Amino acid sequence: MKDYGTFLRLWIGQSVSGLGSQLTGFGLAVWVFQKTHSVGMMAMIYMATAVPGILLSPFLGALVDRINRKKMLLFSDCFAGVFSLFLAVILTTGTLQLWEVYLVAGAGSIATTIMWPTMSATTSLLVPKEQFGRATGLLQFGDAGSVILAPILGGFIYGYLGLKGLLFADVFSFLFAITMTLLCHIPQPEDTAEGVKARQSFWSEASFGFHFVFARTGLMILLFYFMFINLVLPISTTLIAPIILSHWDARTLGFVQSMAGVGMLVGTAIIAAWGGPKKKIYGLPIFGIVTFVASLLMLLPLNIATMSACFFIIMVSSPIVNACSQVIWQRKTPADVQGKVFAVRRMFAWFMTPLAYGIAGPLADRVFEPNHHPAEWLQRFSHGLVSSEPGAGLRSMFVVSAILTLIASLAVFLLPRFRHLEEELPDAELKAKPEAAPEPILTTA
Repeated sequence: MKDYGTFLRLWIGQSVSGLGSQLTGFGLAVWVFQKTHSVGMMAMIYMATAVPGILLSPFLGALVDRINRKKMLLFSDCFAGVFSLFLAVILTTGTLQLWEVYLVAGAGSIATTIMWPTMSATTSLLVPKEQFGRATGLLQFGDAGSVILAPILGGFIYGYLGLKGLLFADVFSFLFAITMTLLCHIPQPEDTAEGVKARQSFWSEASFGFHFVFARTGLMILLFYFMFINLVLPISTTLIAPIILSHWDARTLGFVQSMAGVGMLVGTAIIAAWGGPKKKIYGLPIFGIVTFVASLLMLLPLNIATMSACFFIIMVSSPIVNACSQVIWQRKTPADVQGKVFAVRRMFAWFMTPLAYGIAGPLADRVFEPNHHPAEWLQRFSHGLVSSEPGAGLRSMFVVSAILTLIASLAVFLLPRFRHLEEELPDAELKAKPEAAPEPILTTA
C-alpha cells in the first residue's frame, strides 16, 4: 500500500539532515583554508566527501537490500552524527588535526552513500509510479534548498560560533532526521525473481548491480550518458569563479552563484509540480539543448546579467533531466534489488565528478587560457564577440563543454535501444511485503 504521507515525513527529515551536512562541509572547507592557506588542502575536503562513498558503493548497496531499510536510514544518520559530535568534542579541546577533519568528511561520504540508495528505493514503495517524477522533484528541492541556505547560514554561524557551532547544528539536524524516521513505518519490498537470484554470497550481491545494468542495453546507455555529463558539466561549473573573478569581486561571484542556486530551486519546483513528460526519455535531450543555448550567452559581451542568466537557465534544466532519469531507473528496477543497482549507478556517475575537477585546472591553465586567446575556430564562430581579454579562454572552454553536452544528448537519442527504452524494458514489480498479522494475545482461564 502506497503512503505519500510517510514519504513526506522522511523527505522533511532527510532534507534537514542534508542541510546540516552542507553546513559541516562549508565549515570544514573554511577551517582548513584558514589553518593551511592552501587551496590544495581545501580541495582534499571535497575529495574526502566523494571518494570513500564511490569506492564502497557496491558493498553498501548490497547492505541496503539485505537489511531493513528503516534501520539503514537510522544507521546512516547515526553514523554521520556520531562523527560530527566527535569532531566537535575534539575541537573544544583545541587539539583538532587535519586528518581528523578528513576522517569526518569521509564518514559523511559513506553515510550519504547509504542514505541515497535507501531513500530512492524506499520512495519506490511509498509513492505510486505516476508520482515518481514529483517525488524526485521534492528530493531535489531539498538538496537545492540546502545548497542555497548552507553558505548563508554557515557564514552567519561560523562568524559567531566557529566550526564548533556548525558541527553541533549538524548533530541536531541528524537527531531531527532520526526522530522523523522513527515515527515512520517503512515497508520492505516483496521478493522478486531477480531479488532471489541475487541472494548468494555477499561478494556476488555486491557485483549484482553491475550485471543488472550491463544486461540491459538501454539502461547501460543511460548510465554512460550521465557519466559523460558528469564529466563535462563539472568542468563548466568550476569555471564560474575564475571567469567572474577575472573581472569582478567575490561579492559578484556570490550573487551569480546564488542565481544558479535559485535556478536549481526553480527547476526542482517545476518538476515537483509537473512530474515531467509522460515519456521520460524525451526529457533527457532537453538538458543538452538548453545547456547549449544558455552557453551562447557567454559569446555576448561579458556582464553580470548575461552570466547570471546563463547559469540560472542551465540549473533550471538540470533537476528536470535528473528526475526523468531517476523515474526510469525506479520503474525498471525491481524494488528488492534497487539498493544494489542504484549504488552501482551512483558509483559510475559520481566517479566522473572528481575526474572532471582534476581535468578542469590543467585544461584551463595550459590549453584555453594561456595568453588570453580563445580558440581560433571559436573566434570565427562568435564573430569576435569573445575577445582576447582575461578570462576569454575560460569562456571558450565553457562553450566547448556545452557543445559536447549537446552532441552527446542528441547522439544517444538517435540510438533505438535508448530511445525506446521505456517500451522495450518492462516495468518491474514495486510491491511491498504484506503486513504480518498480529499474534493473538494468550490468556489463561
